[in-house]
Amino acid sequence: VRQIRFSEKQSSSMVWNMRRINENEIWIGTQSGLFVYNIKDEKAVEWNHPDMPKGMRNSPITTQFVDSKGRVWMGIGASNGLVVYNPKTDVLDSYSFDKNKFLLRSVTGIAEDKNGNVWLGNQTGGGLIKWNRKTKTFTKLNINTESKFITDFIEDLMIDADNELWIATRSGLYNYSIEKNQFKRYSTKNGLLSNYITGLCEDKNKNIWVATTKGVNVLENDGERIWDYTKKKGIPGTEVVTIKRWDGNSLFIGASK
Repeated sequence: VRQIRFSEKQSSSMVWNMRRINENEIWIGTQSGLFVYNIKDEKAVEWNHPDMPKGMRNSPITTQFVDSKGRVWMGIGASNGLVVYNPKTDVLDSYSFDKNKFLLRSVTGIAEDKNGNVWLGNQTGGGLIKWNRKTKTFTKLNINTESKFITDFIEDLMIDADNELWIATRSGLYNYSIEKNQFKRYSTKNGLLSNYITGLCEDKNKNIWVATTKGVNVLENDGERIWDYTKKKGIPGTEVVTIKRWDGNSLFIGASK
């Protein structure tokens, strides 16, 4: 085990996320900004860019996502919005809260559909946001009780193999058919261990793995059968905070308590 130190910033030791950008670099989102870890040198340095917004340097990097064009999307905490960086062109775009253009103060969930559109949400609300690749604009899908989408406190987002959007919220799991513009909600009434959903992952058989504050559920690909993993069945803790697919046969689950 080797501990990575992030310069002299003591508060930066809290890690939100990590993403391997290329063969030699891992980008680490911390409580106090973005750091780049060089695998060969085994050193981490603070990431810098001339167009980086002021708030990014000392704010939490709440999420990282690489789209199909290789651009890195990053949520910036403390109400500092979103940045999108293109490594190929070294161009960085930033988006702060604007009621007419960008409606999120921060971003905690990002996913890309098969049309290249990017979906965004935030755990403190603000709506489900769609970035249209053709028009380069953000639009909001409003909460509508008739559509069964009744909350916008979004913890995580995922596009599955069938190009449907899955939304992890504090009030249950939502499946959104982009093609039909229809929502379906799953809750403890359907067999979930908890309505507080913290993460999502799809396995090679198109089953949806759902991380919750009380364990892990697996929604089979028929969309109806739900089974569970809890601490008694081998999960390292009750409160699952993340779940990621590593390869065709393996999933990593991070939990506490």
